Amino acid sequence: MTKKKNRILVEPISTIAKQRFDELMNRLHICKIDHESETEFYLQSANQNYFFAIQKTNDPNWKIVK
Repeated sequence: MTKKKNRILVEPISTIAKQRFDELMNRLHICKIDHESETEFYLQSANQNYFFAIQKTNDPNWKIVK
C-alpha cells in the first residue's frame, strides 16, 4: 500500500501571497494538506497560523514546488 502524500512545498508568487508568507507563515515553505478536491489543495501552514486553498495548476498566488 502506498502512503498518501500529506505535505507540499509552496512558493509565493503574488504580492499578497508574499506578504502572507512573510507575516503569517514565518517564511516556511512546507504546508500540510488538510484535504483536496479535483482542482484545489486546502493547506495549513507549518506554524498552523494560516489556512488557505491553492489551485493544483496555474494558481495566481502560489507555485507548488514539490
